Amino acid sequence: MSSRYPQLPLWAAGFSFGSWVAMETGAADRRVSVLTRGGGKRTLADNFEGKRFNSPNDCTIDRAGNIYFTDPPYGLPKGPADIETREIAWHGVYKLSPDGKVTLATKEMTFPNGITLSPDEKTLYVAQSRSEEHTSELQSPYVISYAV
Repeated sequence: MSSRYPQLPLWAAGFSFGSWVAMETGAADRRVSVLTRGGGKRTLADNFEGKRFNSPNDCTIDRAGNIYFTDPPYGLPKGPADIETREIAWHGVYKLSPDGKVTLATKEMTFPNGITLSPDEKTLYVAQSRSEEHTSELQSPYVISYAV
């Protein structure tokens, strides 16, 4: 999670500073949520255009409260080969706005993983952890940058 989170406006998550934004993976969850003060959690987003996320993994949050997150296949029950559970054909990078709108930043990466923003928040950096979807062979990761 980004160290910027304490700067998150109150309206962005609906809670005071110190709320924890979680990327939930697995067959049952597959969502972006926030833990509530009472010990529960509230779903912020669990789908893109009506289709459930693959397995939200890493996120970073800008000063305006936008949550950028990766959605690789790692948390699906059968991993990357799980075409039965997967509803979205690609492994995307998304932006969740404070108003709840989810937009696709890119679907060109096969295994988006770590994510962060530049200090001026004009560039989004996303780690590509593997380059081939249907292989167990790990290859050297690399980082791709996108203008925000």
